[in-house]
Amino acid sequence: MTVRVEWLPDGKIKPILYWTPDGSCYEIKHIHECTLRAYLKEKDMGVRFRVRAEVIETPEPYSDYVLQHETYLYFADDWFCGKNIIDSRYGHAGKEYVRVTLDVFPDSGYELINFTVKGENYSVAHTVDIEQCGNFAAGGIGVRHKV
Repeated sequence: MTVRVEWLPDGKIKPILYWTPDGSCYEIKHIHECTLRAYLKEKDMGVRFRVRAEVIETPEPYSDYVLQHETYLYFADDWFCGKNIIDSRYGHAGKEYVRVTLDVFPDSGYELINFTVKGENYSVAHTVDIEQCGNFAAGGIGVRHKV
């Protein structure tokens, strides 16, 4: 299933929406719990969210339903397993963490939707290039997106 998440400046992720295979879109209304480094069957480690969600868009045969339910969302990927912790050693004027919204697909691929820098929100129309890239002046490693 596809999930839209916000990657917050403190390194945590927050699920916002998800789409099921039938095309229904659910908005997450409340996160009841988040378990970092949850051991997921056949997937090693990841993050597990217990959420309450409400359907906001659904295919025509189901349009009469107003659904709200609780479910679990599992992220079984190195990006989300809690290993990518923002380290206070690199907290200095040359480094800024930004809020990023992205869609994460079932194959672990993702697409940037928007990001916020210095209070300004930017929508991503097209991603030109993605490369592994560290900034030694700011410290650490990362992924550079040319958008």
